[in-house]
Amino acid sequence: MEGVGAVSPPARRLWLGSAALLLTAGISVWPVTHEAPERVASEHVISEPEPAEAPHTAHATSHGHAPDRAIAPAAESGDDLHPHPITPEHEAIQHELRLVGALQDALDLQDVPALRSLVERYRAHVPGDENKLAEGYARLADCLDADARDPSAAREAAAAYYENERASTLRRYIRRYCLER
Repeated sequence: MEGVGAVSPPARRLWLGSAALLLTAGISVWPVTHEAPERVASEHVISEPEPAEAPHTAHATSHGHAPDRAIAPAAESGDDLHPHPITPEHEAIQHELRLVGALQDALDLQDVPALRSLVERYRAHVPGDENKLAEGYARLADCLDADARDPSAAREAAAAYYENERASTLRRYIRRYCLER
């Protein structure tokens, strides 16, 4: 009969396998360098960039395929040195996003006059309005307007918007402020 402190062979193999696994995991996460991590990181940041020798003709993307067009360094192509220059298109998008943020703030505050003026500014800035945000915010302003002449007409217009604009981010607000009130 085995003693009280004796371990069976299968338990011993399990214990040794677990110990070997933990040892392997510990070694794999052991720091490679003995320097402080801050110093190693700062050396990589401070190091000078490599000079561009020739225009790059193809870069592999994250999925391993090369892009269709050649990429030239910014200094040789005459472009701005900033990797993502601010263009008029970027500025227009930023202005549109600021308008949408202001519209949402006015909706949160239920400020109908501000909402109506911002809808007009949005329509002037985004005449195409493929997402029909201006129309949605206008329907919301109609529903929130306490002095509206015909609240049932505003509700019907909001219901039509709710049914037709299935992908609109404003549907939940239309439902909350127009259809459930």
